[in-house]
Amino acid sequence: MTSTDTATSSDLDHKLALYRSQVELRQFENRAYDLFLENYVKGTSHLAVGQEAIAAGFAKAMRPTDWTFATYRGHDHTLARGVPMTAVFAELMGRTNGLMAGKGGSMHLTSVEHGVMGSYAIIGAHLPIACGAAWSAQYRGTDQVALCFFGDGTTNIGAFHEALNLAAVWKLPVVFVCENNLWMEYTRTTEVTAVPNPAADRASAYGLPSILVDGNDADVVYLAVGALSRQPREYQDRYWDDVVGAIGARRVLPIHWDDFSKPLSRKLVPLPYLVDNFAATLCFLDSRAAETRIDVRIPQAWVAVDPFTQLSRR
Repeated sequence: MTSTDTATSSDLDHKLALYRSQVELRQFENRAYDLFLENYVKGTSHLAVGQEAIAAGFAKAMRPTDWTFATYRGHDHTLARGVPMTAVFAELMGRTNGLMAGKGGSMHLTSVEHGVMGSYAIIGAHLPIACGAAWSAQYRGTDQVALCFFGDGTTNIGAFHEALNLAAVWKLPVVFVCENNLWMEYTRTTEVTAVPNPAADRASAYGLPSILVDGNDADVVYLAVGALSRQPREYQDRYWDDVVGAIGARRVLPIHWDDFSKPLSRKLVPLPYLVDNFAATLCFLDSRAAETRIDVRIPQAWVAVDPFTQLSRR
């Protein structure tokens, strides 16, 4: 991962870049939601509205050679690594011009070229795989790091504990990031988990210190990753992150597409580090530009192609 010395929390350009990334991710997810209701998105899909700061902060701090392992809620992490929106939109809609020619859909986004090593629909399945990637970097003597993102529901899965133990024993260059949005499917995490912080509070069992980060603030997330990059390689596995999701104690999005009883929030969570009027004005103008760019890209995924011949055969 890159050093954060050249882009501190006082760097306006850096902050605007983080904000721009979050706005683009939010607008993408909002448009994906609309396209699903219009019956363009094939199969199911899981959005990450309210969790943009996590994807933006980590992606900004990663090197191009680092790896991202995401869950089925992986649109944000895929896009934050630089994957074109057109390819992702087309993949969601099952088109041959999609990221995987329409064969993977929303829950299996993969782009090795951009370091996105897959989105995994099976809860916890990617944690041991991330350990394998980290071991390959260790074996080859490279400076690559595997970033493994998962939800709080994963922490009660056996693969979670196996991966932690293996990473600690072999001292692997892997970072495990728990995106804690407080819900495991339809069950509140606190009702079925013995500790308040489902990932961080269990880290000590494997000799790993825990770090709690405010997932609302992309700058805080970015600086936390930078602190890790300054540690010796042999301690890179000793970073444990339990990120509290930007939505706090309430969900702003249906957990599944078939649950429309909850309102969809269209308001981006305010970023606490953008407080002066000048910066806020720039961010507003920038967000409008980002929204325009996304709306322009959408037709390229489905209007510009034959809607019949370009549908992927499953």
